Amino acid sequence: MDDFVSELMGGYDGCQWWWLSRRLFMGDFKVWGFASWVSGIAMGMKRSEKEVNGRAGKMFLCLIGVMLLLAGGVFEWLMIRSYQHAKATREWPQVETLILRSDREERQITGSPKEYRLNVLYGYSFGGNEVSTNRFSPRGAKWTKDESAVIELQKTYPVGSTHVAWIDPRGPELAILKHDTKAAGYTLWFPALIMVGGAGMIWGAVRKKGTV
Repeated sequence: MDDFVSELMGGYDGCQWWWLSRRLFMGDFKVWGFASWVSGIAMGMKRSEKEVNGRAGKMFLCLIGVMLLLAGGVFEWLMIRSYQHAKATREWPQVETLILRSDREERQITGSPKEYRLNVLYGYSFGGNEVSTNRFSPRGAKWTKDESAVIELQKTYPVGSTHVAWIDPRGPELAILKHDTKAAGYTLWFPALIMVGGAGMIWGAVRKKGTV
């Protein structure tokens, strides 16, 4: 083996061997340079892809956060409005009223069970005028599938009985016998929590650093 190598090297003089070595070295250098260039492009594309994905992820999180903020804000506004209205009716002027009618209405929508509600009529004097109305509550008498609940209301408001009614300042005929619940005011924390979650998602997405 050593003899073969010696014979191979001996076939070239010094200049020829230098020229051959230079050609081989330059060829390897060009190949290595091309490979480095391709590798650089690949890494750049990979980095760009990660940056694009990172921006898309941030935008998606921000969008979800904005939706949560809007939904929470709408629910918060509706619940505050409901609570304020329920509270305001308790401050309306009060009068004594006489129940003139107390019937049980029923209806049935095709494909659904029967529903019932109280149909009550009552009269009272307000501002020197005799007024009658069938308005039971601010939202009216509610329909329910529980007939027994309506029967209990009929027992509570029988014909000839007297009760306290609250008169809406906007008009004497806009009285009510029953207030809406103020429960909405005790659950304001729930939509507020949704809003905080949405704001947190936006803040986290904005602060998040992209990974390369």
